[in-house]
Amino acid sequence: NIFDDKFSAAADEILDKSRPVAVYCKSGRRSRNAARLLVKKGYTVYNLDKGILNWIDLGKDIEK
Repeated sequence: NIFDDKFSAAADEILDKSRPVAVYCKSGRRSRNAARLLVKKGYTVYNLDKGILNWIDLGKDIEK
């Protein structure tokens, strides 16, 4: 959760900077903010631009 004060510290505990990270959210706004922060911290980040709802609207597959 990008709005959590502990997001940055949690990312460093959970993620590995040698591996790419994929982020997404409903509309793309929160994931874009998370991606920016993670890139500044040295992570390679892939963001699902325009969010998961756009992905679904485009007819792309998802797993539930």
